[in-house]
Amino acid sequence: MPSPIDSVTVTRPWQWGIAVLSDRQHGGDIPDVDPGAPVSANAFGLVILVRHAQDAGSLDDGYAEASVTLTQWIDGAMADRPGTVLFDGVIETPTGRMIIGDAEFEAEVPCPRPSSRIRVTSGEHEHGAEHAWVDMVGS
Repeated sequence: MPSPIDSVTVTRPWQWGIAVLSDRQHGGDIPDVDPGAPVSANAFGLVILVRHAQDAGSLDDGYAEASVTLTQWIDGAMADRPGTVLFDGVIETPTGRMIIGDAEFEAEVPCPRPSSRIRVTSGEHEHGAEHAWVDMVGS
C-alpha cells in the first residue's frame, strides 16, 4: 500500500456546485465548466462538479454539503479508490501551492513542483459528486 504525504478534506456547502483546483499562480487560467462533464480540465487546473448547496433532494435544515479530499502521495504510487475515475492527467503546479475552493472559499495546500499528476475519483456523480477524492503525485 502506498504511503500518503498529506491529506486534506474540505467539506462544505458549494454554492456554485463546483470545486476548483489549481496552483495559486494559475487561478485565472482554469478551464470553463463543461456542464456535461464531471471534470473540466486544462494544463492549469480543473473544475469538479460537486453536489450543489441547494440540492433539494438532500436538504433538511440547511444547505447540502459535498467533500473534496486531496491526498498527496510519495514515490508516484497512488491508492486505488472505489468508484469511477473522472480525470487522470497532469497540471502545472509551479509554486507548489494548490488552491481548493470556489468564488466564496479557498484552502491552500502544498503540492509537488513543477507539475502534478492528478487523479479524481468519485462514487455517484450524476448530479455532482457528494465526495470526490483527488490524488496527486509529482510528475
